[in-house]
Amino acid sequence: MPYTEALIAETLRFSTITPQGVQHRAIKDQEYKGYLIPKDTVITANVFHIHFDPKVWGDPETFRPSRFLSADGKTFKKHEALIPFSTGRRQCLGESLARDNLFLFATNIAQRFEIVFDKDGPDNGFESKLSFILTPKPFNVIFKDRLA
Repeated sequence: MPYTEALIAETLRFSTITPQGVQHRAIKDQEYKGYLIPKDTVITANVFHIHFDPKVWGDPETFRPSRFLSADGKTFKKHEALIPFSTGRRQCLGESLARDNLFLFATNIAQRFEIVFDKDGPDNGFESKLSFILTPKPFNVIFKDRLA
């Protein structure tokens, strides 16, 4: 199921839920690559920028799950710049649980339904509203039961 994993990875990249990541605070003065980071400085990782950086992804505005597949499409490839659950020692402890649930949810929905855009609904494409969290603009889809 490498394509399913790639689809989930691209969805997590494309729809970054927490665009500014989680805030951290420097507990002491620290030098990093010649820059002084004073104690109590609030530090955030701009996850949205990382997930949409053309230097990293080439065409970040394009939803393309194949970017996470090997050339033959048979193997899922992790990408170090995909950090929807943050990174380092403070990354989300529930990442593996979330990924497992996303996989089960996606495969069960895809097995049971064909999902198509509602031609009569609002056409917002993949646009989102950026705030503390990223939320999609309204759109309608139709779930057609594959088992009916």
